[in-house]
Amino acid sequence: MSNGTLHQWLYGRSHQEAMKMGWTLRLKIAVGVAKGIAWLHHNNVLHLKINSKCILLDDKFEPKISNFGNAIILIDTSDTPLSDCNFIVPDSSPYKDDVYSFGILLLELVTSREPSTWINSLTDYVWGVDFDLIDECLMGQGFDEEIYEILKIAKNCIHPCEDEATNMLQVYQAMCAIGTSRNEISLVSYTDLENNQRDV
Repeated sequence: MSNGTLHQWLYGRSHQEAMKMGWTLRLKIAVGVAKGIAWLHHNNVLHLKINSKCILLDDKFEPKISNFGNAIILIDTSDTPLSDCNFIVPDSSPYKDDVYSFGILLLELVTSREPSTWINSLTDYVWGVDFDLIDECLMGQGFDEEIYEILKIAKNCIHPCEDEATNMLQVYQAMCAIGTSRNEISLVSYTDLENNQRDV
């Protein structure tokens, strides 16, 4: 991809180059990734290795999910002989790993820091204690409220309520709702995802 990976933009470029990735662009990338994961989950595919290194960016910074080496297809084995099964059977929360990883990815976009530098304070950060970890170049640009809303979404991905599992369609729609305030992103449903071409 012409613009490399998200990881390269967040950590592998000069500060001046990284500054070009403002909040509007980061939100666009996050929404695009959420859409891709939601499409995968709707088609019973688990990626299982979502991170900034597997998010490729084209010439318009549209994100493309790559690295499907660990991906798994969920199937209903009721009509499938076990000898034919190279997949796994769905459990009560088969998608939670991807949802959790996406929450971590959101925090990377907000902090511009690799998880290894703040993972020990993850719980405090998500619950709103360590706001000083937010990338200072993103603050005071008129998007603070949106950033806090994204933090809430990240929290729900990482620490979902025990009685209410968070799925990627819910995450995607919540993020789209943030974007609609600037008429940049529109809400979609699973029907819309089905009508889209496979472009994740």
